[in-house]
Amino acid sequence: GGGGGGGGGAKGFGLLEWLGPVVPQGVLVTGVKGGWRAAWQAMVTELAPQSKDGEYTRPAVGFSGVISADPRADFPAVAGRYVLYVGNACPWCHRVTLTVALRGLTGKVDVVKMIDDAERASRGGWVFEPGVNGYGPDPVFGAKDLREVYDSAVPAVSAPYKGRCTAPFMVDGARRRAVNNESADICRMLNEVELLPMALPPGRGG
Repeated sequence: GGGGGGGGGAKGFGLLEWLGPVVPQGVLVTGVKGGWRAAWQAMVTELAPQSKDGEYTRPAVGFSGVISADPRADFPAVAGRYVLYVGNACPWCHRVTLTVALRGLTGKVDVVKMIDDAERASRGGWVFEPGVNGYGPDPVFGAKDLREVYDSAVPAVSAPYKGRCTAPFMVDGARRRAVNNESADICRMLNEVELLPMALPPGRGG
């Protein structure tokens, strides 16, 4: 009963045995590690772009619509019409939800919370978790994640949406159309514009 055990262990693909006579093991391992690092860096750059100093760099704004007091505007100041999609671990989303609370807009603006789960999201990281307390389904499009919201909220000629799917994201629920995804703009609009009395709930408009 000497050591060494049986030969039943998994051998993998036998890559080292196969390439050993041609490519030194050290070169092969270094190449594989380099390729893995490059692939990982590319994925992380898309999910969370960074500056040279390693700081998160928020992407350029994709939508810059403005809520207006003019009832003839594309996005009139009507309570119950707008939906805010926010993430549970995002400082830009936090300042938007704080603005909603401080301005007493709860009930006038529908705030939909999402969780960060890059493994489940089809792009980006935000997904809906209706079964968790405090989180609800998408009330406008019935989407599973934020990418589906973006795809549905852009004009048909622009779908599917090509940019990064970031939160916060404001949507006109009545027209099922993207409004704005820049937190500073959203806070400014919510702070400056008085929303009129309740209108049709999201998804019921023309």
